Amino acid sequence: MAGPTPRTAIFDQFLPETLHRQLLDYTLASEADFIPSGVHVEGEAKVRDHYRISHYHPDGLGPLKKTFRAVADDNFARLCDGAGVKPFAIDWIEVELAAHGDGAFFLPHIDTYTGRGRGTQNSDRVLTAVYYFHREPKGFSGGNLEVHPFGGGPACQVIEPQQNRMVCFASTVLHQVSAVSCPSGKFEDNRFALNFWYHRAK
Repeated sequence: MAGPTPRTAIFDQFLPETLHRQLLDYTLASEADFIPSGVHVEGEAKVRDHYRISHYHPDGLGPLKKTFRAVADDNFARLCDGAGVKPFAIDWIEVELAAHGDGAFFLPHIDTYTGRGRGTQNSDRVLTAVYYFHREPKGFSGGNLEVHPFGGGPACQVIEPQQNRMVCFASTVLHQVSAVSCPSGKFEDNRFALNFWYHRAK
């Protein structure tokens, strides 16, 4: 039997237009830098196409790092409140710039490391925040965030990756990304996301 529904929060029109535009311009100009995403297996990231297909920028946000670190810091309290996570001392904020093209997906998973993989880490992911953005007109469909109840079971909440939307939840929440359709196959038509993971020291 499925458990209670996890708490999530959705913030639309999250960024000022200037920052949204800077992020999109940087992402589109960095197409050549994106590489296949991996999943963490015992602390090491490995590509597993049966489990996850997407691409990410290994240098993250480049010249925009300081700007978006400030955004992450400034919004920490309200993200915690929205996700029902008690505020904590931030050890560091992990950021991933991701692109989901045609056929991309991510099967059910949690963001917190467990088992032997956790032993390789000095901190734990506690709070997850995902910011969605894309080029206009929108060139993809699908790629919904599907949140599962505690204890497992079918997705209980389906969140569309709308333009300039931020979604947050506890990193222990089981979730997935549904398949993306991007008929043009062009990078600029991908579903883009900026993932933030707020870490607490062990």
